[in-house]
Amino acid sequence: FRSRSTYLRIAATPTVSTSAKGDWALHIGAQFWRGSNYALDSTLTIPGLVPVDTRATAFDFQAVGQVKGKDLAIYATWAKAPGGTATQPNILNSGSVSGTFEPTMYRLNDRKAWTIGAEYSLIQSTLHIGAAFRGANTGGSTGTGAIAGDNPTDNAVTLTAVYNVAQNIELYVNHSFYNGTLYNTAQPMGNQLTTIMVEISW
Repeated sequence: FRSRSTYLRIAATPTVSTSAKGDWALHIGAQFWRGSNYALDSTLTIPGLVPVDTRATAFDFQAVGQVKGKDLAIYATWAKAPGGTATQPNILNSGSVSGTFEPTMYRLNDRKAWTIGAEYSLIQSTLHIGAAFRGANTGGSTGTGAIAGDNPTDNAVTLTAVYNVAQNIELYVNHSFYNGTLYNTAQPMGNQLTTIMVEISW
């Protein structure tokens, strides 16, 4: 077994100028994880390193410009980590224990998601509002008890508001609604989440 795990990031940042809509700054990117490595298998009698794959792909897009003098940003992403097997687990598509990815918790199905979102300056430089949607497949249950056909959807809609309280002080409020076949079974954290954050910089 040879450990050769690689990561490649490619990005382009063109500016598109239009007579009607002004200048738009674009970001178009792609990320690739490939190869193999080692991960700690804590289920062994004497925990040790076992070979794993490192495979995932992601694409992202961003456009920032103005509409009628107000800032508008549009974002989109797509990402996938292929499923693995007992003899060839994909550590980028595995469950974790206490924050550490566990190779025995490999998923049989692809774990993938796409998102699209937008943010608009309702009051220029003061109040921004936004919304985003995520469509995702969880990859299903993990490990030797995994079922190949079990790959529930885990979708979300997020609404956001950002208020510029003062120079270098911003208040963020997000609320997410979750739905999909994953929620056919009640989830420990429910199907809604509100987060509030104050960001201060100097």
